[in-house]
Amino acid sequence: MHVIHAFLDGYNLEVFADERVAITTNLFPTLRESVCVGVDVSAAGATIASLDAWELAPAPITGVPVPT
Repeated sequence: MHVIHAFLDGYNLEVFADERVAITTNLFPTLRESVCVGVDVSAAGATIASLDAWELAPAPITGVPVPT
């Protein structure tokens, strides 16, 4: 079993596998309707044990925390 963490922030995708391997890339969709991210487990024997997703709040540009 592998543990994979993927972070998508705007056009940046970072993938970490088993706390050892890190891959990063930029994504630039060519279709205006491209607004979804999917997971493909069609490889032989691949399964997903769990999947969590969070919507991130915008980070303050000034570095000063935004009051909540």
